[in-house]
Amino acid sequence: MSKYQYGNILIVTHGGTIGDLLRQLFTEKVIDHKTEPSSGARYIDILECSVTTIKKSDDKYELLKLEDISRLSIPLT
Repeated sequence: MSKYQYGNILIVTHGGTIGDLLRQLFTEKVIDHKTEPSSGARYIDILECSVTTIKKSDDKYELLKLEDISRLSIPLT
């Protein structure tokens, strides 16, 4: 982050990795965390092909968009 402190950073990855990042940055008050019944593992379910946008100002993170699929021509079900 110190190398790219000015401008935007784009991270492209799978939903599980995005969910792990979100769990580190935001509490359950901001994003609903789910529990896997068999293992008790906590996770955030992220839609395929979605875009999540986070803004960082100083040391504070703000969730601007979660699972945005508005650019897709067909809805995901």
